[in-house]
Parts: sequence; C-alpha cells; structure tokens
Amino acid sequence: MYNNHNKKLKIHLPSPCGQTLFKRHEPSPGQYYFEDRYDLVKFIKVVQQAGLYVHLRIGPYACAEWNLGGFPVWLKYVPGIAFRTDNQPFKAAMQNFTTKIVNMMKTEKLFQTQTGRSNNSVSGKEINNDHNGGTFVNYYMYHGGTNFDRTSGGPFIATSYKTCLDIRYLYTHIELYVSLLYVTYIRLLTLNKLKVHEFKTNNGVCAAFLANYDTRNAATLGTQSSLMRMSAANSAFNWKSNNEEPASSGEHDSITAYALWEQINVTRDSTDYLWYMTDKNVKLRVGNNKISLLSVAVGLLNVGVHFETWNAGVLGPVTLKGLNEGTRDLSQQKWSYKIGLKGETLKLPTVSGSSSVQWVQGPSLAKRQPLTWYKTAFRTPAGNDPLALDMSSMGKGQVWINGRNIGRHMPGYIARGKCGDFYYAGTYAETKCQTNCGQPSQKWQDFVHLIF
Repeated sequence: MYNNHNKKLKIHLPSPCGQTLFKRHEPSPGQYYFEDRYDLVKFIKVVQQAGLYVHLRIGPYACAEWNLGGFPVWLKYVPGIAFRTDNQPFKAAMQNFTTKIVNMMKTEKLFQTQTGRSNNSVSGKEINNDHNGGTFVNYYMYHGGTNFDRTSGGPFIATSYKTCLDIRYLYTHIELYVSLLYVTYIRLLTLNKLKVHEFKTNNGVCAAFLANYDTRNAATLGTQSSLMRMSAANSAFNWKSNNEEPASSGEHDSITAYALWEQINVTRDSTDYLWYMTDKNVKLRVGNNKISLLSVAVGLLNVGVHFETWNAGVLGPVTLKGLNEGTRDLSQQKWSYKIGLKGETLKLPTVSGSSSVQWVQGPSLAKRQPLTWYKTAFRTPAGNDPLALDMSSMGKGQVWINGRNIGRHMPGYIARGKCGDFYYAGTYAETKCQTNCGQPSQKWQDFVHLIF
C-alpha cells in the first residue's frame, strides 16, 4: 500500500509530510508500539526507496482532528498536567516521546545531513521578503482528511473533514504543471492586495498561483468545474441482524460506586460506550425497576484551551420526577458501570466472533431498532473507481469492513443554516461556505483501501 501511495506522491509532491501519532506509538506510559500500520521506520525507508524525502512531524501534538489531538488518553490523567503550555509534567512527557523518535531515526541513519545557512532566528517579515521565491509551495490540507476507527475527534466529526474551497482537483493541476514548479524563473505580480506567483518557462508556458490578501473584499475569478456523482455498485445486500441486550448491574464484569463517574476516566477510550446502571424501588410496577443509561462518546476534543479538562458521560444530577414524594436525586446512590457492548467483547465485527451468536434475517430482521448489529457480505466491484458506503439511511453507530473499523457514522447530525451564499472575505467561519443544508454532514464512508 505504501508503494502505491509513494508513486502518486512522486508525481504530485516532492516531499510527503508524515505525522507521528503519540497515541498509537506510546499507548501506555513507556510502552512503545511501531508494528503493523505504525511501523515508522519501514514507512520512511519505503519513501526513501521511491526517491523521496519525508518531512517528519514528530509533534507530539498532531491535531489531525484526532481524539485529544493525537495525545494518548493516559496523558490526560498525569497528575498536575496541562496540555500545550508551560507545564512541567506536560513538557517531560513531550521530551520523552520526542527523544524516542529522534533516537530511532538516528539509529536507522534516516536523517538527511543539512547544509547551508545556520539555524539563526529569522523574522517572518525577512522570510516573506527574501525567501518567497523558489519552488516550495505548501499545499497543506488541500485534500482534507479521513480518520478511521474511533480516532476522529471534534467532536461530532464522523470520519472526514475538508475545506470548503473548490480545490478538489488540485492534484490533477499539479500533475499537469509539475515541470513548471521546478523552474527557477518566478515572477510576483501585485495589484493592491491581490498577488500572483507566476512560474514560467523560456518557451512561454506558465502556471500561476492567485492569492487575495484583502480581508474585506472578495476577488471573483471565473472557473470551470465538474461534479463527481457516486453510482450504486451493489444495492442487493442480504442483511442479518443481532440485538444487543442492555447491560445489567448484576453482571460479573460490572463495577460499582456511590457516585456518577466521568466516562473517559472509566473506559480510558477503549470504547465509545459505557453503561450506567442503578436500582430503585418506585411505584411503577411490582418489584425493582432497573435503570440503565448508555453513554456514547462521539469523539474527544482535539483543540482548545485546557481541553484536557473536558469530560464525557453522565455527570449528573440524575433525578426521578413525578413521584408521590416529589423529585428524587439518584446521583449519590449506588451505581454500576459496564465498559463497552457485549458485541464488542464477542468481537462480532470479525469472522470468528460473528459465528459465536445467532443472527436473524428476512422477516425477522430488526428494523429501526436501537442497539442492533447488522452484517452482510458483498463482492468487490471491478475497476479502480472510488468505493464508499452510503450510510444516510442509518442512525448513529460504527462500520467495520473485514474486521477493520472504518469509523463512526452519525447521519442524524444535520447541517443547519443558510446555504448557497459564498462570501469568503474576512475571518473564516463555517457559515461562509455551507452546502446541502438539511443533509447529513457526511454521507459516504470511504473504505476502498481496506479491501485486500
């Protein structure tokens, strides 16, 4: 898979940028993981074999719209820690991780010897005035991004995030003009707050980058564009379902406390799900009436002031209203907790785990019923076209392909507001570029790279 990506990168970009993810490489304090998809050394060597350099972003903070910006959850519970500030526990953890990565690169002799100007302090103005020529153009985030598994932070970002600018075909444009981007003759044209960087060859062929630095007035440019529409490759799925039973406080793997606990402190982000359960005698029907609350995480904050202090779960108060004696506060009574769903414990998304339970189909298939597992099988369509699942008819949940979690889906999270007005002058705001109001914020679940 790396080789295929590198061939494309070599066509489009002279230097791919790689991020090291603290969460994946140090899942617990002092325990490092560099295997399978997270074999950093192998990745860089494959890129090297393709004749490319890697711009390695060690971080340790990545953002990347990941849970906690790529920080491992255990970091949140280091005593006295405060993220991304002048805080000794935080700096100590950052130094340990960074040193580990740097030493690994040194041992494998993967650093490129640097020459040229010494590492002096250079002002931003000097860089802009003296070094704005050349062929390095930063295409940061022009393609958006997609996070898989339960890594997508936000919260409320299903898996994909992207800019609203019409830059979907920049890859194609770069490929058409890649030879021009290496020429040494570059001209900068300025008209008021409009700038044009022109790359031109001796025979008159040119490519230009247009920029508007006016924060109050838009610059209109006529363009031609086309829209790709997804067509159904297979709609005749034979679905089967299995119901997830609510957890009970009497189960052997539940834990108890006379308080409401914060969710991430209990689960340590091992799952999106945490059951809150309690028993109370009330006059609803004869006997005990069990109360079970299922708390579902939808991504942890990835940026912000002191985002390590943000909590999730049922924090209280929890009250019963409408009783003869009035409102009853249940917050401080005995609560039981169960981490995750039974289906997760049984590994239902895998082939072996799927065979451990009874599935129903046909007339017995569960429809519009919460806490239901569904499964089906299909043959991969021929060709190399993009492949995705349309999840707009489903509720909130997660999707697995061949046992690999491709992410959450939450079509109920609807884009609201006014659509159609595109005015980009001034400070960016998401309301400036809304489309498809009333539709799910994400309809398609990409997974073609997971089919082997």
